[in-house]
Amino acid sequence: MPARLKKPGFIYLYLIRGAGALLFSLAFSLDMIYFYQTVGMNALQMVLVGTTLEITILLFEVPTGIVADVFSRRLSVLLGYVLVGCGIVLSGAVPVFGVILLAQVLWGLGATCLSGATEAWLSEEIGEAAANEAIILGTRPEQIASILGIALAAWIMPFNRALPMLMAGFLFLVMALLLAFIMPETGFVRPDHITQHPLQQMKQTFLDGLRMTRKRPALKRILLLAVFFAVYTEGFDRLWIPFAMDQYPFPSFPAETWVGGAQITAQFSAFLILGWLHKRVNLQQPRTLLRLLIGMSFLLLTCLVLSIATPWLWAALPAYAGIMIIREMHDPFYRTWVNQRLEPATRATVLSLSGQLDAIGQIIGGPMIGTTARVFSKRVGLGFSTLLLTPALWIITRPALREDVPEPVQQATEGS
Repeated sequence: MPARLKKPGFIYLYLIRGAGALLFSLAFSLDMIYFYQTVGMNALQMVLVGTTLEITILLFEVPTGIVADVFSRRLSVLLGYVLVGCGIVLSGAVPVFGVILLAQVLWGLGATCLSGATEAWLSEEIGEAAANEAIILGTRPEQIASILGIALAAWIMPFNRALPMLMAGFLFLVMALLLAFIMPETGFVRPDHITQHPLQQMKQTFLDGLRMTRKRPALKRILLLAVFFAVYTEGFDRLWIPFAMDQYPFPSFPAETWVGGAQITAQFSAFLILGWLHKRVNLQQPRTLLRLLIGMSFLLLTCLVLSIATPWLWAALPAYAGIMIIREMHDPFYRTWVNQRLEPATRATVLSLSGQLDAIGQIIGGPMIGTTARVFSKRVGLGFSTLLLTPALWIITRPALREDVPEPVQQATEGS
């Protein structure tokens, strides 16, 4: 770690990014096994757990920002970890569906308190340039810690399925207590007043974004992409592991070990492939990124179909790992491509609207997929989830998305 990052940089890299990633993976990498086998949730209930979380985040993302912006970044971070910890402990301690829904509200509130507050705190403590360096450096400890968290969950869960959640929740509370003693806040300046009510700001962002889409049809397609890339995820994330446990016999080792191993393989593979692509793909070329995203999208659809259609575990697990790998790779490239399509004056508004539409897509898609799985079967529900991805493939291949795209790097190369 560079010396200029000092104490706040160390806290951010190894506690907030590193330890935080480990605890989140410990709690949530295999939580569907706990919900399915210990709590006894059906397909619709498992999806509604995710829907409740998404609704909470959508409703409180902007309002909780008032804590960080008006009162204290540090207070927002501490409150976030306390709420996340309490929500996770409650989920593991009381295996009752209604209580677990309440726990999602608690940890969703905590997530909104953390969102943006950590990076804002870091920038004010060590400066924007050093903070940007720390944010990039934090990727590696975060990825390593996530793999360790998955491995720890896979090792513990066969003995006690609630224990990974209980451990992670209590350790989040310990982390909040530790941060209360060591986390400084010297750069924050409290504003005299709030210029705009948070709910009004959220509404204004949504309306401003909609007005922009009338002027730029390609922007409308980009925002629709955000919806369709999101709408299928709730069904897959909540139903595939229970589906696999019903469908396939897991030889020699428990399901937790097999699924955890697939997740670890996916995380490590994505890390290697992303590093390889970053060296060989020019991120300043929007058309190159678009071709890469199209290829990823069709490969994702292929893996989704294979993961639910194959009768063999040896084919289903690699397909599942493939989905995890593609999603890890897709997100940074997609965000980079979208960012290149936006004008500086409207970038923040469109990105905020895109985040809102992502949450709305998951909120809409989740109950539809869960109800389908409950009425028919998990395989049918997952098939419906996969079908909901297909409009994104149609949109992303439209010629309009290739029009009016700047190619500064290509022009510079040609000029040289």
